[in-house]
Amino acid sequence: MKKSKKLKDQIENDLLTIGPALHYNELSLEEQDKCKKIHKTIVALKLYTYDIQDDLPKESQQYLNEVISDLIEAYHLLFNDRYKTSKIMIRSSIDCLIKGIHCEWKINEEYTSRFTDNLKVVNKTLKEYYDSRSIPISFLDKLYDEIKKIFDDTSGYVHSKTNAELSQYQFINEIINPDHSPSIRIQHVNEMLEYIETILFYLVISNVRCILADCSLEKQNVIYSCMTKNRRKILELDIKEVLFP
Repeated sequence: MKKSKKLKDQIENDLLTIGPALHYNELSLEEQDKCKKIHKTIVALKLYTYDIQDDLPKESQQYLNEVISDLIEAYHLLFNDRYKTSKIMIRSSIDCLIKGIHCEWKINEEYTSRFTDNLKVVNKTLKEYYDSRSIPISFLDKLYDEIKKIFDDTSGYVHSKTNAELSQYQFINEIINPDHSPSIRIQHVNEMLEYIETILFYLVISNVRCILADCSLEKQNVIYSCMTKNRRKILELDIKEVLFP
């Protein structure tokens, strides 16, 4: 009987398959390393969304699946130097994330057109949940700032050229032929990696039982490997020891 591939190997083979679309072999070693991390984190998001979807309202499932599809688009656009469009997709993904969690937690307050107001309501709900279980909630204040920063940063980048006139050749050229310099690309690559790691952590925090009690060890290891040591400590020590002693 043929032995099934390990998840880690599947993720690596998947990257090899789509490598040409990302111009992977033309990237510097640093860019290739970051590309691998972005790829693995998107896969981790997909794995986690799949594992929790049976417990989610249908509308919430749709929003969270859109988070994944938006990030895949952003990932492809990023490594094709389409930075503005990539940022637009990241901004869309963070809005869908908060909409999905808002639906999932059945928050009574209406979802509005103001992202910051919606984020405040969702974060307040999560803080009440953790606080009621005697779990320190200071990490959620920091996480609120980090999620808001993603939306503010991407919005700022997308709208930074609103004063330019479309009739000017220079402006059109900036959109069609963006700067291909390595320093510009690595800046955007670093930002995307930071953004999606935060998105993954926020999704896990809003559905924490799965990572701590229901996830297979193999999936758990992949998801944890996409997080900072401090975020993993929050999950494994601060939260797990209280909810699942």
